[in-house]
Amino acid sequence: MSVNWQLIALTLVILFVFGSAYSLVVRLIARRGIEGQTAYLVVLGSGITILGSAFLIGWVHALLVLACFGASGLPMVIEYVLRVSNEQRRDKEDAKAVARDLL
Repeated sequence: MSVNWQLIALTLVILFVFGSAYSLVVRLIARRGIEGQTAYLVVLGSGITILGSAFLIGWVHALLVLACFGASGLPMVIEYVLRVSNEQRRDKEDAKAVARDLL
C-alpha cells in the first residue's frame, strides 16, 4: 500500500485550521457567558476530526471509530448534563435564598 503524503499533509492542515477556528468559536461562547456547553463542543470537535480522518483511513473505519467514541462518550455526556443541571439548579436556589435574606 502506497502512502499518499500529500493527502496526509492536506488533511492535517485542514484539521489544524478547523481546530484553530473552532477554538476561537469556543472562546467567543465563553466570553458571552454561555455555560454548560463543554460536552457538546467536545463531541462536535471530535466528530469533525474523526470525519476528517476518513480521508486517510476510509469511511468505514472512520464510522467505526465514530461509533466507538459514541459508545464511550454517551455516558460522559449524560453525566455532564446531569451535573451541570444540578449545579445550575443549586445556584438558582442559593440566589433565591440570598435574595430572601436581603429582603
